[in-house]
Amino acid sequence: MVDYVGIASSTKNAISDSGTTVTLRRYAPSMDGSEPWKTSGSVGFTDYSVYAVRDEFTVDQMNDRVVQLDDVKYIIPADGLAITPQAGDVVIQDDIIYRVIRVETIKPATVAVMYTLHTRLQAKV
Repeated sequence: MVDYVGIASSTKNAISDSGTTVTLRRYAPSMDGSEPWKTSGSVGFTDYSVYAVRDEFTVDQMNDRVVQLDDVKYIIPADGLAITPQAGDVVIQDDIIYRVIRVETIKPATVAVMYTLHTRLQAKV
């Protein structure tokens, strides 16, 4: 039997050894405490510090009309991550903000091993 949990742990170690720390930000609308079905109009967020390896898209991948010139990939380990990344999240590295466009999960059997985040340049802080 394959030890996918062990593979996920090894993946986390490899990415933390060769990657860098970035911030994964999740936005959420603020709710009215007395009427939780109503949003207050403000947006809160939670930051998560994660290890990631940054990678560029190839020219062939840019030809599929989904990937733009400034898009980058971030590969992050699933092991120990407090949330599952999703489109709309934000990655912040070196005061540059990238919006997550798409998430690919590497998940053999039932164990998520890592995520590849397709991100698009949003702003420079």
